[in-house]
Amino acid sequence: MRNRGLLVVAAFACSGIVFGTLTAPSVHRPPRRPGTKASILSRGMYETKDNTHSLTFKALGFNAVNVEPDANALQGLQAEGLRGVVWLGGYDPATCTFQLSDADVTSRVASIAGSPAILSYYLIDEPEQNLLQCPGIAAQIAERSRFVKKLDATHPTYIVLGDSAYVQTGNGGSQVEMYPYRRFVGAADIIGLAVYPCRVPDSEPCDFGEIATAIKRADQA
Repeated sequence: MRNRGLLVVAAFACSGIVFGTLTAPSVHRPPRRPGTKASILSRGMYETKDNTHSLTFKALGFNAVNVEPDANALQGLQAEGLRGVVWLGGYDPATCTFQLSDADVTSRVASIAGSPAILSYYLIDEPEQNLLQCPGIAAQIAERSRFVKKLDATHPTYIVLGDSAYVQTGNGGSQVEMYPYRRFVGAADIIGLAVYPCRVPDSEPCDFGEIATAIKRADQA
């Protein structure tokens, strides 16, 4: 994924909070040419609450948070000097379909069109968990990404991938595939990596080396 945007997300199961750095267009950027502007780095933070701690995150040096496709919410973020990763996700593995129809997505994007607080559109969270039941999910995401880009070509699409998934085998069985990133290359403009270096119960120390391993495997995808 060397020519794709990459967001590294370190998730702490004990706190329900994740953090990362959103880069554009790639974590492996070539040297900047003289006279050109540097890429903007967005350090984002999100949690299980409805952005109730946005100002706390800002004080910690973060400048982006998750947000619903709501004009008032985005206006509030703009007033706080923050930008929003707009949630357009939700997927039903029972039917292998997005929970939002194309019409629903069109309505939501239209309702926030032109907001300067938009950073990107968050299409789906950890879709690799549905690979076993829905092996065509990556193609579905790519199609949804193209659809959203037709509605708003100025902001990137974004998904988050976990580091393991059950996948189908040739004999009709299943197996665990570690770092299934290759299956989603090109599905969205930015691919986030959800890494869980700390777990509950905390019987073992956090292994932050897992972050570097995930980045390396993504580069190889």
